[in-house]
Amino acid sequence: MPERQIRMEKWLQERAEEVARRAREQAEQAEAERKALETARAWWVRLSQKQRDDCSQR
Repeated sequence: MPERQIRMEKWLQERAEEVARRAREQAEQAEAERKALETARAWWVRLSQKQRDDCSQR
């Protein structure tokens, strides 16, 4: 196999690994954002319920 082809295949493999790494990082970031949003929603629901409870006790 010519040296140039070997270098090209190695370069393509490195690029593919980099793309895969970035995709994993983006997926992890998206998951972290989804979990943060779920937590924020849960707190909002609790806060809203507490405010309704406080208003109904007056």
